[in-house]
Amino acid sequence: MAATAFEQVTVSTTVQTLTSAPYSGIGDRIVAHLRVDGVPVRFRIDGTAPTASIGELWFPGEHLTLHNQSELDNFKVISTSTTSATVTAHYVRG
Repeated sequence: MAATAFEQVTVSTTVQTLTSAPYSGIGDRIVAHLRVDGVPVRFRIDGTAPTASIGELWFPGEHLTLHNQSELDNFKVISTSTTSATVTAHYVRG
């Protein structure tokens, strides 16, 4: 599957979300392939903001796949330290 959209999000000590503009026109069957680089982060996909100590721990180099628009819209991420991380997202039609 070829990526239909791409973005990179810098993740610091402030909660970040994915930008809806790159994937909003892809349709209902959207899949996002995400990778984190830099430092560990914590994320949640239930719409609640994670903290540096609460949320699913995600380590640099690991991949995460989100399977629908609801998961993408509710994805929130924060760095576990004062160092920033980068989340790279490739959006494709599922």
